[in-house]
Amino acid sequence: MTTNDSFNDYDDTDDAFHESETPIPRSIRFWLLLSFDIPSIICSLFLFFHLFINKNLRSQLVNHAMIVLLIIGLIIQLVDIPFHLIFLRFGIVLPSIPFICILWWFIDLGLYNGFTIIMAWSSIHRYLFIFHDQIFFQGKKRFLFHYLPLIILILYILIFYIIVIIFPPCMHTFDYTLPVCNDYSCYLDDFILGLWDSIVNSILPTFIICTSSGIILIRVYYQK
Repeated sequence: MTTNDSFNDYDDTDDAFHESETPIPRSIRFWLLLSFDIPSIICSLFLFFHLFINKNLRSQLVNHAMIVLLIIGLIIQLVDIPFHLIFLRFGIVLPSIPFICILWWFIDLGLYNGFTIIMAWSSIHRYLFIFHDQIFFQGKKRFLFHYLPLIILILYILIFYIIVIIFPPCMHTFDYTLPVCNDYSCYLDDFILGLWDSIVNSILPTFIICTSSGIILIRVYYQK
């Protein structure tokens, strides 16, 4: 199959997806995504390397959440983006097996929301570090307000999405002709789990990020 054929090989039975696709040709999206992903990986590896090799940077409390975000970001750049590139190139999820769909869902749903959750905690942590830095001086308080929240959030993200995606309380349906296998894990059909995921794992963290950042800007402005 040639490159042009693969980019333009559409299945007539996939009309719903084609109608929702952007007017930008797949070939252009493929090369744009690839051209941005490569330098993004290089920058992330550069930052990750320097944060780990430099003891002073590695030991600074403000950098710990950044390290976690870099790890999540690298997984997305090295796994999720290549999956999208393969789909744009061939027009189908490859390999067309359930494991790939589950892995893709875990990254595209779990890690993206996980990134937002850690970012939300980072915003709160930044506020505490700027205006209440004394709580990080004592060992017990430092563990309580710095290490423990990060540990709990990481465990929560992993446990929640492993349960609902890998061991769901329902039957998954995989559509290999749609990106991210239709990007719809069956747990989203469950009212409680779907609502919890939308509000607690997505909307609330976004609200916290905006609110915390706004409060920091306002306090800094009025303290000048």
